[in-house]
Formats: sequence, structure tokens, C-alpha cells
Amino acid sequence: MPSPSSLRGKLLYIVTDVVCFVIAALPNILMKEYMPPYHRGFYCDDESLKHPYKGSTVPWTLCICVGVLLPAVVIFIVELFHYLDDRKRNQGSSKYQLGSVPVASFLWNWYKHTGVFGFGLALSQTFNGIGKYSIGRLRPHFLTVCDPDYSQLNCTGLNNMQRYVIDENICRGDAAAIKEARLSFPSGHASFSWYCMLYLAIYLQCRMTWNGSKLAKHLLQGVVILLAYFTALSRISDYKHHPTDVLSGSVLGILFSLLTAFCVSELFDKNDQASRADDTDILVGGMENPLQSDVQIQLSNKE
Repeated sequence: MPSPSSLRGKLLYIVTDVVCFVIAALPNILMKEYMPPYHRGFYCDDESLKHPYKGSTVPWTLCICVGVLLPAVVIFIVELFHYLDDRKRNQGSSKYQLGSVPVASFLWNWYKHTGVFGFGLALSQTFNGIGKYSIGRLRPHFLTVCDPDYSQLNCTGLNNMQRYVIDENICRGDAAAIKEARLSFPSGHASFSWYCMLYLAIYLQCRMTWNGSKLAKHLLQGVVILLAYFTALSRISDYKHHPTDVLSGSVLGILFSLLTAFCVSELFDKNDQASRADDTDILVGGMENPLQSDVQIQLSNKE
């Protein structure tokens, strides 16, 4: 097995990560392309499926851009400042060698953090997709999109109001829109936004400290959590999901974010933190290493 510090070792490390990411994301991609959602019927008197169709307050493309790019950029900036501080005090010794090419350590650290983030995101979306396609819950605007042929529904009269309709050929609307209207549970926007923003908040808690302000970091954490909260709530007001869909999607995203941060990433690895104890004193105008502060406090207490 090649050494992880060698060029071959690092390339094998990266290739293995990419393969794991593809395996984690592939089921969700295949389901979207080839798998029809579970065909669930509806009751004639179900008022929860008769809401109007609206556009999304937070479009899926915007959700993806903010959810992926914002953590990637923030992680890049934080790791860059760690590197600059290390270079200032150690004359640029913090480098990795890819063969004969020196690479700044913050690029490798950025890759590790964003790679773990992406892997957890791929897994969470695969689990989300499994829920959507296996349950097939109808969205609140399903009947508007379906545009059923009411002459065939036989829903008139008190005796037929609770009749269960499952005829596959009853809809006259666009086939792609009808398929999408069968994917209400759980909310993909909610799980995606909660995973991305909560993971970013946890990363900031572990990697960012600043003497300039006690509350600045926590304000940033509050802002990113607010983005996830707003995105999730907008899916209810846009009639894209039922409240329980949003709740389940949020729980799924939060769960995978915590599992990824605590079980996959090195954010809470004691050995990794100890190895950085001497090279993270000052960041962004005076960021200090909390590990050294804790040690100093303990020594002071002993004295």
C-alpha cells in the first residue's frame, strides 16, 4: 500500500474518495432517471390536494448553488487563514508534496473538509430520494397539476365523496409535472438546506475563533441556520409540501449533518486538533486557538 504522503498515495486517496462519492450519489441519480414513483391514489373529498400550483420561492437551482458554494467558499477562506498564519510563523513549511510539486496545506485541508461534506450530502439525498420514490405521497397541488377527468371520477353525491381513486389514466396534465407531484415526502429542499447549513455551522464552531468579537461567529451560524429554516418553511407556503413532509426532510438533513460531522469528518478528532495546537493562534485579525487557551487556563488554575 503506497504511503499517503507520496504522490501515488495521495492520488489513490482522491480516487477512492471519488468512487465512494459516486456510489453514494448513484442510486438517487438512477431513481430520478428510470424509476417511477409509487402510484398513490386520492379520495374524492381530499381538500389537501386541491391547492393552486405556484412557483418556488427558493428555486432548486438557487438552493443547490447556495447550499454547495457557500460552505465551499467559507471553508476555503477559513483554511486559507489557518495556512497564512502557519506560514507566517514557520516560514512557509506547511506544504504537501505531490511528487516534486509543493502544494499549500490549506488546499489539501480544504479538499478533505469539502470532500466529507459532499459525501454526506450525497448520502442524505439518496436516502431522501428513496423516501420519495417508495412512498409517492401526493403534493398539495396534485389535483391542479393532474387535471383529472371529473366525468370519470364518479365523485358526485354523498355516497361517493370518500371514494378512493387510483386510476392511472385519470390525469390529463403534463406527465413530467404529474410525476413530480407524486414526490412530496420527504421534502428535498428541507433535507438539502438543513444538511448544508447545519454542517457549515458546525464547521465554523470547530474551526473559526476570533478575538475581535465573541458574537461574530455565532451571528454567522445564526444566519446560515436561518437560511435553512426559511427554505424549509417556504415549501409549505408554496404548496409544494405538506408540513409533515418538511418536518421529515428537516430531520433527515439534520441527522445526516450530525452523523457526518461527528462520525466521518475530523472536526472533532482529538489527534488532529492536537497536531494543530501550535499553528492556529491567529486568524482573520487575531483568531486564536481555543486548545491553547484551555491549556493556559488549566495551568493558571493549577498555579
